[in-house]
Amino acid sequence: MGVLSEYGMYLGVQWVWTIQLTLYHATMSTLIPIAIVDLAWPRYRDVPLLKKRGLVLASAGLVFITLIGMTFMGTMVEGAMVPFHPHPLLLIGGFLVVATLIWLAHRYRDSRIVTSKPTLKRPLWFGVGGFLFMLLNLIIPAILAEAGTRGVVTIGIQLVFVALVLRLVATQLYHVDRIQRHIVALITGAVLPLILLTPVHELVQGLNPDPAGGMMLVGVVALVLLVRWRKRVFGEDDKNRD
Repeated sequence: MGVLSEYGMYLGVQWVWTIQLTLYHATMSTLIPIAIVDLAWPRYRDVPLLKKRGLVLASAGLVFITLIGMTFMGTMVEGAMVPFHPHPLLLIGGFLVVATLIWLAHRYRDSRIVTSKPTLKRPLWFGVGGFLFMLLNLIIPAILAEAGTRGVVTIGIQLVFVALVLRLVATQLYHVDRIQRHIVALITGAVLPLILLTPVHELVQGLNPDPAGGMMLVGVVALVLLVRWRKRVFGEDDKNRD
């Protein structure tokens, strides 16, 4: 974790890293992939992609890889791997939180939150917002830690950042006049920082753990796929209008 190692530790939790990763995985790892698939294949939006057998196998795979990770992955201490074993209460609490979120998502799956009070921004601003959200979430904690800022101050800044993001979600993303182009712009803007950082990751010494490189190739492939996805989405949109 570099400069973030043991930074912002309170009550045994690295809060700076936790907030950063929660924002990242809630969007880049979960929300954005689902939105990408929904927009590319809108006719399957309300169709379950997995049946009961698929859900069981996927759940079993998740449990298996989690157990493997807890058994064989950890922190290197004096050349030896020390596995990470969460406290049982953390595991139980995490399970209950996830189960509750699944229940809420299922319970309110047909509910929609909309607003019409604020002025809806143009799709371009959605793209800029997505770009700044992803970039700032990635770099702000490291910059503040490098500058010697107290961990509690950095956490406070992150919480303000979260509040601003939630406000934009409530006033813009849930706007009654928001159209598909807004979402496409938002996703494009959020993905672009990661694509643009691939050359930095490969060329800057100390950031690339793999001497063979290859991150720039990943960035190029991702950019090509992003462009193809946008064309497909707008093509489907034109078909629906016809």
